[in-house]
Amino acid sequence: MRIYGNDLIGLRIAKIRKLNKLTQAEFAERIDLSPTEISNIERGKNSISFNTLVNICNEFDVCPCQILSGAIKDEIDNNIVDLIRELNKEEQKIVYKLLLAYLDR
Repeated sequence: MRIYGNDLIGLRIAKIRKLNKLTQAEFAERIDLSPTEISNIERGKNSISFNTLVNICNEFDVCPCQILSGAIKDEIDNNIVDLIRELNKEEQKIVYKLLLAYLDR
């Protein structure tokens, strides 16, 4: 079973809600939606609106990229990027190949 767009976004929103130990009703109240709307978003039945995305990000201090793509921006991400930027092009290619090999393990 493959999971696509709205389904993945819904799962990420449900994870944020559960990490904050909130019911759908409590979560909905904090971002000015109905519990039914939250349920539909979490199940991938409804798309998330831009305003809802902004409300979730502001209320729960998450990056939009975390909801939309699953990426988590934090200190580790920034440190990795900074380290790679300090390398010359050849060294960057080696690191890239190492990462690919690691991911294929």
